[in-house]
Amino acid sequence: DDDEEKYMVYFLNQVDEADVSALVKAEDKPPAVCSCKEKCTAGAVNTSCEVCAVNMSECAGKEPEPEPIQTPAPSPSVQPPAATVPPSSVVTPAPVPAASEKPQAATKVAKVKGLSAKVQKGKKAKITWKKVTGADGYEIVYSTDKKLKKGVKKSAVKKAAYTVKKLKKGKKYFVKVRAYKKDQKGKKVYGSYSSVKKFKA
Repeated sequence: DDDEEKYMVYFLNQVDEADVSALVKAEDKPPAVCSCKEKCTAGAVNTSCEVCAVNMSECAGKEPEPEPIQTPAPSPSVQPPAATVPPSSVVTPAPVPAASEKPQAATKVAKVKGLSAKVQKGKKAKITWKKVTGADGYEIVYSTDKKLKKGVKKSAVKKAAYTVKKLKKGKKYFVKVRAYKKDQKGKKVYGSYSSVKKFKA
């Protein structure tokens, strides 16, 4: 009847005792346990482990500790050696003259005075004047030009006298004299000219 058919077992394939025995042993066998000490990762799977060889995600191994990152110690900064100045390159300032020192006075030459002219024989004329104190010499200028600009002749003497030669008879001549001194550099410093003296040869 219907109740008996309900509890009937139908075997589609023939099952022998070996199959039944294997099925019983499989049910009695304990589940596989992961034997990994370190957790498996992609490319590094422990194939000797029954669990990981089938499913790596079931690995019960210990996660590897991350390696500490070593920060390099900062290298001490090297200071460049200070530049040394050789004694020969040290510039010594020039000494400043004391405020009490006074500049040397400019050389002054007095004006020639007492100019005179005396005509002599042989177309000559002797020119004389008063000696100037401290003078190193004298300059004589003479010409037939009243303004002493044309045909001027000059001569230099040490004494307070000079003789003009080769005069033209009947001609009028004009003459003047000035004294000079030499400064510290040897340059001539002239005084003022004397008054112009006229004479006729």
